[in-house]
Amino acid sequence: MPVTVALLLAFVSARAQAKDNEPAPAPSSDPVPEKTEAAPPVVEDQRAPETKPIAQPSLVDSSPSTAPAQSSVLPVDQGGNSKSDDKEVPRRSGVLLLATFGGGTAVMSGYPNDLVKFNDVTEYRDGGVMLGGHAGGALMGALSPYVNVGFFGSYGAYSNDHWKSSTVAGGVRLEAFPLAAFRRAEDLGISFATGIGSAKLTRNDDRAETGAAVAQSYISLGAFYELRLVDAPGGHIVFSPGIQSDFVFGQTGSARSVSLSGRLAFYGGP
Repeated sequence: MPVTVALLLAFVSARAQAKDNEPAPAPSSDPVPEKTEAAPPVVEDQRAPETKPIAQPSLVDSSPSTAPAQSSVLPVDQGGNSKSDDKEVPRRSGVLLLATFGGGTAVMSGYPNDLVKFNDVTEYRDGGVMLGGHAGGALMGALSPYVNVGFFGSYGAYSNDHWKSSTVAGGVRLEAFPLAAFRRAEDLGISFATGIGSAKLTRNDDRAETGAAVAQSYISLGAFYELRLVDAPGGHIVFSPGIQSDFVFGQTGSARSVSLSGRLAFYGGP
């Protein structure tokens, strides 16, 4: 036993001396690697994952509709009145019964309607300016909101201190509304009448003197504005203030008048 311990101690001492006598390792020629910064650690998102709400079935049909949208605003006509989807009612239609009247001034001059006195300077008569008025009527038809046409008859009487005149005429009357397509101007009209007319000039005092007479042609021109008064059974009634000028002329003389006029009309349509 003592021999064994002595041998073990000798073996350990020999190993220690041999390790001390080993040469030191040569320094390495490889470059020292540069120190690199470590990447920042990845931080995991600790928030709870977002959950999407589950779509609930809708009780309302959200599919696009192919039907056109209904507007709550009613269209407006040219007169400023609202209208529904019904057919637009024309401003003028049907049979037209017309009464005209007015007052103003007139002049007349000429020769007697006598072949012997015609072109005789001593028989020429001039009545000067006379005051008076006229009245008439017409049976017409409203062909469209733009045009009325029919037949008329009229009578006028004017006088001054010395002379008086009378006129009678009849023929065709035409009324036009050229601005019927424009709001606030659709009721502005013009009138034209032509036909046969006659005029007579006589003394208005006690002097026995032959007057003048004209019998040949008649023309009338006028302008007016229609104002709707009231609806009537089967149609409506309008009144139109305006101005009118009448001419009667022929070989023996002429008569002319200018007056402020009124026009009362019944339209037998809507």
